[in-house]
Amino acid sequence: MEWVIEDGFFLVGDGQWARQVEVEGAGRIAAVRDVSAPYPGAERISLRGGFAVPGLWDSHVHLDHLAEEHELWLVKPEASLSEVQASLRQFAAAHPDLPWIRGSGWNQNYWQEIPHRRQLDAVSGGRPVAFWARDHHTLWLNTAAMHALGVSDFRGSGADRDEDGPTGLFREETAEKVSRGIPSRPPDARAMRAAAAELASDGFVGVTAMERITSLEALSDWGEDYGLRLQVFWIDADGRQADPGSVRDDYPGWFRTLGVKLFSDGALGTRTAWMRHDYDDQPGQGIPRLHGDELRDRLRQLAGYRWAAAIHAIGDAAVGDVWRALLEVPSGGSALSRIEHAQLVDPHDLSTLSGTGLAASMQPFHLPGDVPALSRGLGDRPTLAFPWSALERAGFAVTFGSDAPIVPADPVPALEVAVRGAGYRGDAERGLSPYRALMAYSRGAARADRRPGGFVAPGHPADLTVFREDPLAALQEGRRPVVMGTVVGGRIRYWSDD
Repeated sequence: MEWVIEDGFFLVGDGQWARQVEVEGAGRIAAVRDVSAPYPGAERISLRGGFAVPGLWDSHVHLDHLAEEHELWLVKPEASLSEVQASLRQFAAAHPDLPWIRGSGWNQNYWQEIPHRRQLDAVSGGRPVAFWARDHHTLWLNTAAMHALGVSDFRGSGADRDEDGPTGLFREETAEKVSRGIPSRPPDARAMRAAAAELASDGFVGVTAMERITSLEALSDWGEDYGLRLQVFWIDADGRQADPGSVRDDYPGWFRTLGVKLFSDGALGTRTAWMRHDYDDQPGQGIPRLHGDELRDRLRQLAGYRWAAAIHAIGDAAVGDVWRALLEVPSGGSALSRIEHAQLVDPHDLSTLSGTGLAASMQPFHLPGDVPALSRGLGDRPTLAFPWSALERAGFAVTFGSDAPIVPADPVPALEVAVRGAGYRGDAERGLSPYRALMAYSRGAARADRRPGGFVAPGHPADLTVFREDPLAALQEGRRPVVMGTVVGGRIRYWSDD
């Protein structure tokens, strides 16, 4: 036996805890014991009384955005328009040498006003401002930025207009195309390493990242020394499509390409999610993006690469279209193809379609921030919101994530929402037990990725997330369990005694 992990409790079933884990040289679990057993000569690792669960995995992060956050003007999503303006004025004064001000975080759901370039003009001092919405699906520009990007008289679709021309709001694919001219530096390896350390401190043993091809160089040396396992879905963006020849080779156990991230629609907050009926609070059914025959053609291409697809779909029309497409064109890869977000689902789809062989990658902590949009935009229609329990019953491998940095990566608030709800109709139906919620962050992720993991059992990687107290009891009783450390491949990768 190479080494032993002891002096703690190891979750092996709902409410069932073992006392010792034995690890072989490859970093896999060799044995799990109910009592501590001596192994003379073996290295011993103490969990200092902590409670270890199968390692948590965030199934949806954006490493490149996390890595560049220190360069951005950031606002809290609940900030009012006047608070946003005050924050911009302060940021501009504190950074007089920045030629452009780039930011993110605004959320129109908390405002009465509709964003307009003039509101940024009033406090930006004449410098170009590019300000992404919290969901990163709508870009808000001031007049200087519009002139610099050559879109001050833009007449295509995807841009809001009034009697004076474009208002400064650009949505979905139009926003992406417009944003290509904004000067920015791709993240470097140092910034990616810092992002990895931050995610490990949140309790993650690994993450699945949705990355632009521009991140490729920064991820070129990702390996064991990062202490965090990484899988990637490459985003079709910037006018480029990912293919096997354009990405780095896998590093077994530490870096793996799963496939490609695609977009079927927009977001709920800015009413670009593609719905089957008009929103209750404004005309329109959102903005469909890749769908129908074009989506199926791209899926066939990915299947030929032996890659899976992760398809962003939020509105009920988008979710239904993607669901049918994935059933028609199964994944050719080593992972399940998945619907990303699946926030709004038509009950008819749940009653007629099977999720077997598919994954639903969902982000519970989006629900509290979307309650205002759900209440105003959907009214009392029967559409199911954030129905992770129902999708699990339909056969999906349900896996949880954060969408960081759009919301914090910290899994504990998300677990609380999954267990206790967010004060929106359907909480009782969607609620999970603490054990099932934890498993969506570990076993569900492993099942979706078709990889070992999610069990404290022989043959599985010795990947553990360690809490100071029993997280099942804490979540059940309304307390927030605190992450103590992570063990990846049988080695402590993060630890805090604070």
